[in-house]
Amino acid sequence: MAYRIFLGHGNSDGKWAESIYNIGKDLGIDVYCFNNDIQPGEVSATKLQEAIRDSNEVVILITLKSVDSQYVNQEIGYGLRDKRIITPVVQIGIPEEKLAMLKGVDYIPFNPIDPKNSLTLIFKHLMKNKSKKERTDSLIGLSVGGLLLLLLLGGGGKE
Repeated sequence: MAYRIFLGHGNSDGKWAESIYNIGKDLGIDVYCFNNDIQPGEVSATKLQEAIRDSNEVVILITLKSVDSQYVNQEIGYGLRDKRIITPVVQIGIPEEKLAMLKGVDYIPFNPIDPKNSLTLIFKHLMKNKSKKERTDSLIGLSVGGLLLLLLLGGGGKE
């Protein structure tokens, strides 16, 4: 199963969200971004909650424009509720007390004037988490395969 992230951001931060989206895609990560999933007639809140629940990690872009967004804060809340990895990407200059539920949580600093370093940190972070999941999935596969082999060879413990 592919590593999947939910990418949360404010409406006015689409340019930066697209940069993060492209980084994830370049790494072979399945990236969910609401802007790419607008379906007339569907209930947005339900769709967002399902996308968060189906993700391994919630990457939240918090900028001066989105720090007070109810939607961004609710996405954080859903991610915490579903016990997802929450990775805040926080614009430099946002006071820690504005981070609400993420106050005290390590984050990736984001500098929109010179984003290269921030985007490199995001790349490294996503690559590390994707690799970690792939290793875990491989170990689980090996364990299940070994158990099946043991059962097929008659080592199930019954005489």
